[in-house]
Amino acid sequence: MSIKIRQVIEFNSDFQYFAGFLNHIVQQSSINANVKFQNRKVILEIDETDKEKVQKFSDEVTKYLPHSLFLGEIDTSNFDGDLEKHNSISPDYEIAPCNFCIEELSNETSPHYLDNGYRCSHYSNKGELFLEDEFTYSPNYSENSILLLTNSAKFDELFIATDDEKKALFSIEKPTLKLTIRNQELKELTGKKYLFVKAPWSVKSVLVAIQSKESGFDYLFFNDNDDLKAIVIQDNISFIKANRLLPKLKNLHENRLLNRFLNILDEANFKNGIGIYLNEKKISFLV
Repeated sequence: MSIKIRQVIEFNSDFQYFAGFLNHIVQQSSINANVKFQNRKVILEIDETDKEKVQKFSDEVTKYLPHSLFLGEIDTSNFDGDLEKHNSISPDYEIAPCNFCIEELSNETSPHYLDNGYRCSHYSNKGELFLEDEFTYSPNYSENSILLLTNSAKFDELFIATDDEKKALFSIEKPTLKLTIRNQELKELTGKKYLFVKAPWSVKSVLVAIQSKESGFDYLFFNDNDDLKAIVIQDNISFIKANRLLPKLKNLHENRLLNRFLNILDEANFKNGIGIYLNEKKISFLV
């Protein structure tokens, strides 16, 4: 008698890449399973009769499935019936190289070792999109530089962060986060208590990180004011800036601050709301 389970995974976005990664791993492990994405939910159905394939699938998920900023609750249940096969195809998105990619780029025996033109095709996508990166990475700090973490093993020595902040920083979306500096040498180098930090987010930055780590550099600096920036407060993630992934703001008011506030109301389907804007000089109430 076959044993079947269904997992319904909340995904707070219309992006299909997380379902695509799961579908790719299903294909790689040859398990009798099905993945579909509908109404911002990833639905995974698995026939657990073949224990060997189930174990292989579990190992592959642990090793390769990335965390995502948009992941929500997971509900697991048993079900009866046949598995309806779906050939899921995901559009290409401006996301970071995944664990499959990093393995290919860093393995000296791989045909794609240090391939600066490599494109991700591991989330059931065609692999036609290349995330451009024209930044210059340097060991020298300049005002308003962002830190590129080239050695993730040193993270806890360098910064103070919550588990949620760590998950966000190393998620497949790779946002830039403002973190508290722990390391005294880094404080003295930058003259800061806080820094904007980013994990390798493009093929170029992955390759830079590989070479820098081998040369004994745990971090580098670069200047970028427009990429995906976020704040993590407990379970909530707020995006400050974005020039990729997230849709552009609607033009709802000529005032930039009010326009952002109105876009938040619109996205949440609220008719009314009160917002509070705080900076060093004033507090503004938006109604």
